[in-house]
This record gives sequence, C-alpha cells and structure tokens, in this order.
Amino acid sequence: MTSAPRIFSSSPMQRADGAARIVFARREDGVSALADLYQRSPAKVLFPGGEDIPEAVLVTTSGGLTGGDRMQLAVAVQAGAEAVVTSQAAEKHYKSSDDTPTEMTQVFSVGAGATLEMLPQEQILFEGSRLKRRTDIHLTATSRLLMVDCLFFGRSAHGESVTMGMLNDRWQLYRDGRLLWADGLRLLGNIQETLAAQHGFGGAKALATLVMHGVEAEGARDRLRAVLAPALHSGTLGGVTALGSLVIARIAGPDAALVRAALVTMTEAARAELGRPARLPRVWAT
Repeated sequence: MTSAPRIFSSSPMQRADGAARIVFARREDGVSALADLYQRSPAKVLFPGGEDIPEAVLVTTSGGLTGGDRMQLAVAVQAGAEAVVTSQAAEKHYKSSDDTPTEMTQVFSVGAGATLEMLPQEQILFEGSRLKRRTDIHLTATSRLLMVDCLFFGRSAHGESVTMGMLNDRWQLYRDGRLLWADGLRLLGNIQETLAAQHGFGGAKALATLVMHGVEAEGARDRLRAVLAPALHSGTLGGVTALGSLVIARIAGPDAALVRAALVTMTEAARAELGRPARLPRVWAT
C-alpha cells in the first residue's frame, strides 16, 4: 500500500505577537500600586516585590525575537504615582530569514507629579537581524523620567560582530502634547561600514542612551559629566547635555562591556538625582 504524499504548507511561519500593558496609580493612602495589567505571550511581566515602590520586570518567554515578530509595550504611571520597569535579561534579536523586520512599539505615559524609571537591560543585535522600533514618551511639565537604552552590535565578548542587518530606531518625547525631543537612527544593508567609519560609529560595538526629565537640568548635567568622565577610557566616548528641561547622555565604544559599565555608573548617579537609591534593580546583577 502506497502512503499518501506529505503536503507542506507554503504559508509563512507563525510569528510571535506579544504585548504588555502596565498601569500604576497612587492609592488614597499615598502608596503607588499596580492598577491594571494585560500581557500576551511571549511578553510576560513579573513583580518581584521587596522595594518601596512597584517594580515590574519584563520577560520575553521565547528567549529572543526575529523577523516577523511583534512586541508592544505600554506603560502608564498616573498622577502622583512612582514605578520602576526593568527587564530580566538582555533582549536578543536574531537573524531574519527574509526582509521582514522585528517590530517593537513602546509607549510611555507619565502623569503630573509622577515618576517612571525605565531601566531595561541591553538589546543585542545579531548578524542579519532586522529591527524596527518606535518609542513614544508622553510627559507633563511636572513628570519625572529616567530612561536608559543600550544597543549591542553582536556579542564582542564572544568575538561576534555585525556586518549585515537593519536598524530603524525612532524616539519621540512629548511634554503636554508638544514635541520636545526626537531622535532617529537608521542602519541598512552593509552596516559594518557605518559602524567602522570614523564619521559613523568610529568602530563602536555598543551605544547607550540616558534621558532624564524633572530635575534641574544644568546641575544634573554637570554632576553626570563628572561621574562619567573616569569611565571614558579604552576608546569609550561619551557626553552629557542639557536640552531645555531634558538631560540627554550618550556613550559609545568598541568594548560593549565597558559601555555597559559606564551606563551603570551613570544610571546609579541619575537615580540619586531623583532621590532614589544609587543602585540598579537586582536583575541587572543576575
């Protein structure tokens, strides 16, 4: 008896479509607490506790993302509330099988007198990865924000580098509905040339960004510059500027571990500017 031929579907592979929505509010007793939570796999949110304000830890249960995957994150901190959001580990972006990018959308809303510390660990871009990311931040004049972001182009500790791929990264920050700051980075195709070029990334394998709002900008700028200065060695470059009510810092260098260490040092100092403990969430050390 002849068995029937096996039939393989020609449809595209099923891709991940994760989402998380987290809302924090200030209760009548003055305590900040989780008010609403929605999560859809592979996005998951953990609440380890043990801190004086709510701390949410983001987890990608699939272990990483690739072309065609989608992830959405929305965090709202309502008036007067405080919250910290971090991630369990680095987010890994693997090689895409075609030209379809991974799409990430992040929306952060911080109400009047509220504080959000968005402190995720790094995003690692592997060879051939394609990432399209959009970050929108909505503040009021009295909102307080500390946000960090770190991109690794390969894992330099493993001897890896990125030659081909795509990164389309767009940030927009609004205060009371008006655009206050916008930033964009687009790398496409043979990105190794741009990463190596003296007037591109100058050989950098990692790029870190820190954004603050709600502090006395010029004073915070000067203090963060002093903290960052000793970390600028072995080709690591960095700077801190005040843009109106914003403090913006950038660090780049050929050694991703040194860039990360410099970001940790500066973030600890930035937390102190907000009156918070000068240390990162515990998951950064695990």
